[in-house]
Amino acid sequence: MEYLYTNITSNTTTTITDRPCILHSVTVNTAAAGVISINDGTDSVATLKSDVAEGTYTYDVVLRNYLQIVTAGSPNITVAYKPTA
Repeated sequence: MEYLYTNITSNTTTTITDRPCILHSVTVNTAAAGVISINDGTDSVATLKSDVAEGTYTYDVVLRNYLQIVTAGSPNITVAYKPTA
């Protein structure tokens, strides 16, 4: 299965896709030193704490609205996803 990806390296709110999708994974490339919030539109999907270890966190969940990531601190993360609509 082929996934698209977005790399995020700043303290920001990023709309990864503005339509339904499958969130495959979030890879923490460098410790964020800040919270990473994963949202399906305005609904929270998950929160990775500021002390989260580097590594890949697999979700494989369907998001019905859109995929938004809110980062704090100075993260380096990669989000893998696949649009469904």
